[in-house]
Amino acid sequence: MLKQWNFTTITLVPKVPNLTYAKDFRPIACSSVLYKLVYKILTARLANVLSGVIDGAQAGLFLAVMPELGFPSQFISWIMVCLSSVSFSILINGIPSKPFEVNKGLRCLVELHLDLNFNYHPRCDKMMLTHLMFANDLLFFSKVDKDSITLLFQAFTKFCLASSLSANLDKSEVYFGGLSDVEQEALRSLIGVVPGTIPFKYLGVPLSSKKVTIAQCKPLVDKVTARINGWSAMHLSYAGRLQLVKSVVFGIQTYWAQIFVLPKKILKEMENIFRVFYGLGRLILQRNL
Repeated sequence: MLKQWNFTTITLVPKVPNLTYAKDFRPIACSSVLYKLVYKILTARLANVLSGVIDGAQAGLFLAVMPELGFPSQFISWIMVCLSSVSFSILINGIPSKPFEVNKGLRCLVELHLDLNFNYHPRCDKMMLTHLMFANDLLFFSKVDKDSITLLFQAFTKFCLASSLSANLDKSEVYFGGLSDVEQEALRSLIGVVPGTIPFKYLGVPLSSKKVTIAQCKPLVDKVTARINGWSAMHLSYAGRLQLVKSVVFGIQTYWAQIFVLPKKILKEMENIFRVFYGLGRLILQRNL
């Protein structure tokens, strides 16, 4: 596919009279008509099987299994070209800027590997991983040395100044491993973040450096129990209880099970909770964690 076909122009529409920051603009992307035609043809052919085999957040997985589903290699290559050849240009005073390729992540953090003084966290070195970000939660990773931590925070500060976004350090925590109390205190004073303890909660689940324990799974049991107790007064039929267990309660357990290997005792207790609710319509259990 010619690059001119998969070329997108971004128009910046002012949202306020006095423009100061990048957030004061509303970006509007305008793709070419030829690309939209190719896109519509490919998606129309995928529509018959797409909803049945993939979720909206599994595009990468779908591309990997497309050969197993019988899609021709030429068809797969067309999709890959559409996804990988996108370029953008920003209209500034009506004149398009120099085109740039599409990428993801915080560029100032991704480019840290170019600095020889920066050292990755030992578990993140092979993946060249410096951060994980979801919604308004951000995790940083680096080796515990002064140069690496300083460079990491300098890169993030650069992003903050460019985007007018900033982290609330009063709600942030830092976690160290293999350092003495004196060394930890010196690094904490460098970045101005209070120390945290492991495990800590992230996206609703506890993150630990070790295998999750029965006590750490107690929030999962409590959450499921609270949901079921809220339904107990609804006098649901067997079919209604089964649907709630399958679509809501079991989904909570599955979310945890995708992240951890849950202890057998927790799995048995969850199974007991489901059985009692399905049979009686209410929950009467004695739990000892």
